[in-house]
Amino acid sequence: MLSWAAGEFRALPLEAIDVRYGRYRLTVQEAEEAMARSLRRYGQIAPIVVWLRDEAAVLVDGFKRLAAARMLKGMESLSARRIETDERGAKAAMYALNRTGRHFGELEEAWLVQALVREDGLSQAEVAVLLGRHKSWVCRRLAMMEKLCPAAEDDLRMGLLSPTMARQLIRLPAGNQQGALETKQRHGLSAAELRGVVDLLLASGIYNTRFLAFATHYGFRPIACRPKRPQTKGKVERPFWYAETNLLSGREFRSLEHLNEVTAWWLAEVADVRVHRQTKRRPIDLFAEEVPHLIPLPERPYEVAEVVYRTVDAEGMVPYAQNRYSAPWQYIGQVLPVRITEEEVVIYGPRLERLARHARFPPTERHRQSRQPEHLPPRDVERRREVLRERFAQLGSLAVRFLEGLLAAQRCGWDQAQKVLALLGTYRRDDFLAALDRAVRYGAFSAKSVERILAVQARPKTCWERMAEEEPSHLKDLLSDDPTPPRSATEYQHLLFEESDSHDETAEEEGGPGQERDAPPSDESS
Repeated sequence: MLSWAAGEFRALPLEAIDVRYGRYRLTVQEAEEAMARSLRRYGQIAPIVVWLRDEAAVLVDGFKRLAAARMLKGMESLSARRIETDERGAKAAMYALNRTGRHFGELEEAWLVQALVREDGLSQAEVAVLLGRHKSWVCRRLAMMEKLCPAAEDDLRMGLLSPTMARQLIRLPAGNQQGALETKQRHGLSAAELRGVVDLLLASGIYNTRFLAFATHYGFRPIACRPKRPQTKGKVERPFWYAETNLLSGREFRSLEHLNEVTAWWLAEVADVRVHRQTKRRPIDLFAEEVPHLIPLPERPYEVAEVVYRTVDAEGMVPYAQNRYSAPWQYIGQVLPVRITEEEVVIYGPRLERLARHARFPPTERHRQSRQPEHLPPRDVERRREVLRERFAQLGSLAVRFLEGLLAAQRCGWDQAQKVLALLGTYRRDDFLAALDRAVRYGAFSAKSVERILAVQARPKTCWERMAEEEPSHLKDLLSDDPTPPRSATEYQHLLFEESDSHDETAEEEGGPGQERDAPPSDESS
């Protein structure tokens, strides 16, 4: 590799090409298949571009050609051109080489900008100069990745959310983006409609939900300050300056009790009895006028127990403070709310029902487990995994590829695989396989990703459709046995003679012996 001059063309084996920068490019299966057909018919027309890093040929341009070449049997190398650059220059070259032809998508641009800023330590202005773009362009791309909530980022990565809609969502706080995203998916909002929803939310004022709970507990209504208008802000800094310069300055305190004792004296003898500069009255007199209008404090103080969300791991445990607490095995892989108090850890279900209560380990103890026997799953784990593999194999090679990627990417892959299969009961098979195909193409190996794809692109089955799918299986069971073979006509002759004899006996009883029976009408009489 050391003798490889910059700009020189050389044949590189496919396995010798480093694709570490592939995380900045989207995989489009249709484009790779089209490239494979082109390579099969015309051969390689343009060389791939690489740079050398620690004797490794790192791919800069030609990811689609490399993926297509790996599909073709007998194609073991590609023609490559080396460029002389460094880490930052290689990423800039990725962008520059795709300014013409197939451009970088906005998501790919965002990945690249984020890598230059966070991994390579460049400022936004330096990235703008390196890529030949304006600083505002760099800021927008960086915000697209770092200001989105995880669910919106996943949808953006899988192509379920357009960059235009993502730019509207990042105007909201991360805690409010999930609700706006669900509204967009539920009602099928366009980019313009989503922008209107965001405008309404911003105009109405958005508060942290825990702060609203605190406000309702104590009975006050928060009022948001207007943006870019400091006159609407409350005076919260000047009183601290007064306390620092009048109470604390020049004094020393032996303990916290001593500080509280001096502060009580200072309030009663100095701060509350002075004449305020703006109101021209003593604060203690104004407080006496306000007392009749104040509401009493609640009987109990506001609950300040910490509430966190934790994922139940593959062993059915919830981590907190380097200790682990068990949850029922049916919730493996789910994110559950956990309430932390000084004495216990309480785990709640998706509907906020209490699932488990554990005594909390002291803060000084680490790596301990609290497991309750009733939370353990059945022991026939291998059989359950074997059944899951068979179910995915019945769905085809695409489902098997998804299962392999899921097990490699997720800690609780088997439990997520069971959740994915459960979606077959809600969605049609074709829609389900299409969702798996999209998840494989975009590397979205998780049950939630498949759920989001189906929620956007598919329609749940109706009860009639479910019944229609169940009926063929019942008919197959009924018709699986060999049909009854036809009998010979001779087997039915005795039935005919028995019927004739019984008919004669009945006629004799009705007409009597020797009585003539009416003859059937002849052709002449008719």
